[in-house]
Amino acid sequence: MELLYEINARLWLTELKDKYQDSLFLIDVPDDEWTTIRNKGFEWIWLMGVWETAEVDDLDRYPFLKSVFDEALPTWQKPDTVGSPYSIMKYSLNPYLGNKGDLAELKSKLNSFGIKLILDFIPNHLSYLTTYLQTNVDYFIHSKTEIRERRKLFFHTGTNYIAMGKDPHFDPWTDTSQLNIFNEKTRLFMINNLRHIAKHADGVRCDMAMLVLNDIFNSTWGWLLKKQGFLIPQQEFWSIAIQEIKSEFPEFTFIAEVYWNLECKLQDLGFDYTYDKRLYDELKNSTGANIYNYINRNFPFQEKAMRFIENHDEERAIKVFGSQKSLAAFVIISTLPGMTLVHQGQSIGKTVKAPLRLLRIKDENIDRDLNAKYEIIFQFLSNIESNVSKFSFIKITQAWAYNDSHYNITSWIWRTKQKFFLIVVNYSSIMSQANLKLPKDILVQNNLIFSDKYGEKEYIRDCKSLIEEGLFVELKPYNFHLFEVNLKPL
Repeated sequence: MELLYEINARLWLTELKDKYQDSLFLIDVPDDEWTTIRNKGFEWIWLMGVWETAEVDDLDRYPFLKSVFDEALPTWQKPDTVGSPYSIMKYSLNPYLGNKGDLAELKSKLNSFGIKLILDFIPNHLSYLTTYLQTNVDYFIHSKTEIRERRKLFFHTGTNYIAMGKDPHFDPWTDTSQLNIFNEKTRLFMINNLRHIAKHADGVRCDMAMLVLNDIFNSTWGWLLKKQGFLIPQQEFWSIAIQEIKSEFPEFTFIAEVYWNLECKLQDLGFDYTYDKRLYDELKNSTGANIYNYINRNFPFQEKAMRFIENHDEERAIKVFGSQKSLAAFVIISTLPGMTLVHQGQSIGKTVKAPLRLLRIKDENIDRDLNAKYEIIFQFLSNIESNVSKFSFIKITQAWAYNDSHYNITSWIWRTKQKFFLIVVNYSSIMSQANLKLPKDILVQNNLIFSDKYGEKEYIRDCKSLIEEGLFVELKPYNFHLFEVNLKPL
């Protein structure tokens, strides 16, 4: 159970420059900023968007961006715009964020605070302006002649037609050039980029990691690559890359952004954590029973899942879920084994989704009530982290006959010899009741004191009734208990 904090690096640094009225690079960020994050329990920081990108060219190429910019920053000007962090020129630190050598120093600094650093790795493409198109065009999918029937997938450099990066279900990303992952030279080039990153970070978040799986890549580009003599490789890129990097950097962590029910496949190929978009969708659209069953049914996968209720791609949680429901959703995702992503601004109720090509967004007031509630949850998580030994699900039964509201309740427990932490959530829009059947081997005292760290109440229950009847709970819509229970007399 680990917490990762996602920071939009360029946006954050711009905010810090305004805050301190000073010109800063990442290496100059005051220690208090990092320690504040660590003190909330975050063991990982993902600095999203640190690599060098091209300057934004004529925005008329991307007419949709103007309306996005208008919503996030009505007063935006051209100097507020930057290149997409997922259309990188090369894996060197963006000059806006610092100088060569700063990342290694920053990693050491964060490690000294007990924080591990995650950076981006984009396996599918580079910028359409990258200089590698002139020096190593064979790294990319290209053709000397125009392919008229698929001309919308390519741009012309004057000497070659270069494929644009593509998801098979959507139009290409027009500011990118598609890497040819079936080319052995390209694979070696990308593994060397990973090796470079591993010297400057503790792990990578791999963008759209499933796009370079052999079958998906072949379904997208095989029609051309087969004609050019590129056959499907015998091994997956990820199995080779992860094995090579971990042989040199055993503790290096791989996180996959992945969809289409391919999470388990990428875990099998060596990823330490994979996105759990399916749980996010369940939390948006379902109630407790479906969520509880989904987590329980997929539990081996869940231990390597990275969960979220917002990130830079998704809409802000406060807009999707509302205040109370977003808290309940966060309690569910953060108290499970695996990793939880918390997005910059999430815990203070930010409603504006930051476009990745803006250096600033409009100011918003901090939701201090929401933030205070997050702080309670963070503290509860920290208490579990320092004591945890075993996770298990709780059996949930009817509170009384013909009352099916127990299906709205989700519950699980973290146990040590000294105490246990019981999480109970009513993930529905109605008042719900249930009886919880706690493990009998912890019910050996006369009485137990259930201290609710969120509701700031204590409940004394005798173990005999807990064994015979269970722990009765009644919760308002999207409310929850965060119980801490000592198993030995204080």
